[in-house]
Amino acid sequence: MATERRYYIGPWILKQSERGEYYDAPEYTVGRVDLRGKSNSSNTYGFFATDRLLSNSDYIYLGDGLYNDLSGAQMEAWKTLLGMSNLNGTKLLDVLWDTLTENADPEGEQRAYPIIPTHNGQIELYLGGHSLIKSRVFKGITDPAWPNIQKVLRKDFKEITASVGKTSDLPAKSLGAWKLKFKISDESLFIPDDMDKSIKAKKPETSVSDNFNRADGAIGTNWTAHIGNFTVSSNAVLPTGGAMNVATFNTELSSSDNYSESVCSSYSSGPDSGLMCRYNSGAYYAYWYENLSSSSGYKLTKFSGTETRLGSYSASTTGARTIKVYSNGSTIKGFVDGVEKVSVTDTTITSGVRVGIHSWSVRGYHDDFLAADLISSSLLAVIMKESNQFNGGMI
Repeated sequence: MATERRYYIGPWILKQSERGEYYDAPEYTVGRVDLRGKSNSSNTYGFFATDRLLSNSDYIYLGDGLYNDLSGAQMEAWKTLLGMSNLNGTKLLDVLWDTLTENADPEGEQRAYPIIPTHNGQIELYLGGHSLIKSRVFKGITDPAWPNIQKVLRKDFKEITASVGKTSDLPAKSLGAWKLKFKISDESLFIPDDMDKSIKAKKPETSVSDNFNRADGAIGTNWTAHIGNFTVSSNAVLPTGGAMNVATFNTELSSSDNYSESVCSSYSSGPDSGLMCRYNSGAYYAYWYENLSSSSGYKLTKFSGTETRLGSYSASTTGARTIKVYSNGSTIKGFVDGVEKVSVTDTTITSGVRVGIHSWSVRGYHDDFLAADLISSSLLAVIMKESNQFNGGMI
């Protein structure tokens, strides 16, 4: 018997927890895609897949099949809610895909940014309860989604340059990562027209680690605590600053396609500790993956103004687990002990080159922290051989 799925467009729900306000999907949701724009946008909507019919009239029913045609009324409702003048396609999946690609909002003013390809050159759309529902190869500057993607990358480049200053080589490394990722040889295409286009790309190469094998005391000069604090104890790091504790490694990675992982465990039944990637300390946003109480499992969230719950995995979390969060284009994943558990598509956070840890209260500890750009040295070697873009250490 096929698994029942129902599809809706409607508002995210603002809820309250011990950590404060957060946005969540309606009851019975198994998959969600955020269709909101920036935090100051009037758009409050998401796309939700549920395992039964909803009775709440705030949610517009879109049918029980991703490949079903939408009615004229459903199409008009979709366009009205998201401020769209036209849509390509009539099938539900095609409408969702078009909203996040060719007809996405590169300014994020009315609706979501476009899907950014992965470092493997794929435009991907994941939906909880379904896994990967659509993907295709990114075609470079001839791709129909390229104009929207280019605008987002130019925005990100301006933000990166402003955050680190002209003397840093991070902007050049970011250009290098994008040239490799998008297979576009002209780095000036990533630079806004009102900025200096003479900057040349550099090879992206960043990884950081900390095993905390040192004397008990402060977390160390490689770290910055943004909320609360952490202390090294018995060759691990513990939260000591109060309810919420957030710290990032001080080294900037070469791109926003990055991951972080550590061994997380607890002294009691509720760890609530986890990892962050694509963190921007100035704007305070990031993707988080964390383990919950011993019987609840793991959840993937994003902080962009207010927390939004993106996905979860139910399982026992008793004992130490290696937790990993991974941001690759608009594909965000959570891993436990090397096994992929949660995969979502989210376009909200497009930049952020720091990684870090977080823990709630004094429940959990971290050990053997590791983080890196996804464009690793091994992948660089393959791409260099294929594209011949490197010359004397420069791209």
